[in-house]
Amino acid sequence: MANLGKIISDKSTADAKWREERQADKETAAALRDASVIQITKDPEKFARYLELQGDNPSYSSGNIALAMAQLPEATVVHTRGHWKDLGRFVLDPELKNGASIFTRSATGRGYNLTSVYDIAQTQGRELRTPQLKDDTEAMEAALAALLNFSPVQVVAAENLPSGAYYDPRQMTLAIDTACPDSQAFAAIAAEIAQARFHDRGRNPAYSREGCELSAQGRRNTLPFPCSPASGPALHLDKESPQDNGGAA
Repeated sequence: MANLGKIISDKSTADAKWREERQADKETAAALRDASVIQITKDPEKFARYLELQGDNPSYSSGNIALAMAQLPEATVVHTRGHWKDLGRFVLDPELKNGASIFTRSATGRGYNLTSVYDIAQTQGRELRTPQLKDDTEAMEAALAALLNFSPVQVVAAENLPSGAYYDPRQMTLAIDTACPDSQAFAAIAAEIAQARFHDRGRNPAYSREGCELSAQGRRNTLPFPCSPASGPALHLDKESPQDNGGAA
C-alpha cells in the first residue's frame, strides 16, 4: 500500500520550498529595481534612456522599465512571449532564457508575480508599425480629446504655463496652456494626468509630486503611439502607483 502520509509530507515540503524560492526571486528583483531607479535618477544619460524606453513601452510602470533597463541594457520594445505572439512575432529559442524579469499582477488579482519580457531584437516575425501623430491634424485633435478623457479631475484653460500643463493638487484641477503646440501639450498633459491619478483626489496619503515625478515624466514620452481618430490613443494610464511592486520605490 502506498505511503500516503509520506507522499503528502513530501509534497508539503516541496511546495514550501517552491514558495520560498519564488519569494526570494521577488525580493532579488525588487532590490534590482530599486538600485536601477536610483541610478536612473542620478545619471542624466540613464534618465534620458529611461524616458526613451518608457515612451516606447507606455503600458509598463516606471519600476518595470527600470528592471528591463537593468537586465536588457540595449532594449527598445519589450513584451511578454505571449504578447509577441499576438503581434505576429516569436521569441527565438536561444533567447528564451535571456529575458528580463518584471512584476505583473497575478491572475487572481492578488499580489504580483515575476514574468519574463523580451526585447524585439530577441524575436523574429511580422514587422511592427507605429503610426506617427503630427501637429495640426484631425488625428492629433482626436488623440488630445481622448487623452483628456483620462483626467480624473476638472480640466481648465490657462496661459503661460512653463511646461504646457500643470496638475494643482490643492485645487485638484488640471490646467492646460491653450497656446501650447499639440505634441508638447500632449506630452505635458499625459504627465500631469499621471500626477492627478497618483494623487487619487487626495485619497493617496503617500502622494508627493516629487515622489511621483519619475513615473509621471515617463508618461510624457508616449509619442509616437498607435492611434486612430475612432479609437483614440492606446494609453495605459491606470491607477497603478509608483509605490506598488511594479513601480519605482
